[in-house]
Amino acid sequence: MSENNRKIHTKTDGVKAERNYAPLLYAGAIVLAVTSVILLAVFLIRFFGVVHLTSDTEGSTLTDSKNGVVYSLAPISYTADLDTDSVYAKYGDTEYYRLYYKDDSGNKVYCDPKEMIGTENEFGVIDIYVAEGIVLPELKDFGASKALICTEEMISYAIDALTKEETEKLINVFFSLESCDYPSNIDNDTVLSIYFRGDTNPFLLYNIRYFETKSGEKYFYDRVTSRCVNFHDEMENIFD
Repeated sequence: MSENNRKIHTKTDGVKAERNYAPLLYAGAIVLAVTSVILLAVFLIRFFGVVHLTSDTEGSTLTDSKNGVVYSLAPISYTADLDTDSVYAKYGDTEYYRLYYKDDSGNKVYCDPKEMIGTENEFGVIDIYVAEGIVLPELKDFGASKALICTEEMISYAIDALTKEETEKLINVFFSLESCDYPSNIDNDTVLSIYFRGDTNPFLLYNIRYFETKSGEKYFYDRVTSRCVNFHDEMENIFD
């Protein structure tokens, strides 16, 4: 090869080659920057978008230091509808949600989470946590205006609903009859849950049990107060 045909590489050629890669490098840097911003935003939303609770009692009481709230676990007779689409607070891996009910127009009305929050486990069991200073109404003071009768299987679902008059009569029967001992010969296939919703606190539901014995006697039972009553024809065949 002659000297005339030999390609001569200069510093200028190297600069041109580097400049050809520059747009790719800039694009890569922009993608990395945008990705970092997105990941940071997700982290901030997940970490700072929820209230982080602490507990000195392994979860039976919860402290929201940010808002100065201490919650206590409500008795098992109380439950509620939870908005599980949006996490309000976390304690460890457990997520807590706002309580709500639907008004006459079907709109969700939310309870102030500084008063009550709730959590639901993998089996569908709901626990309600109540802030200090909030007094939960007892069933007789619940102002119940409706009730749902639900099965007690793997998944609880409603099979009937009571009118306002039937609801008030059931509560009257439950408190007017003398409390008795809890029977031992329960027919487990007859167990039902009765959920009352009232005007005193529309966010809450109060639950008692209905069951029959193997001999056909009918009972209502409150697991918290241990009140158990044996009723006969007072409910006019509602539980036949």
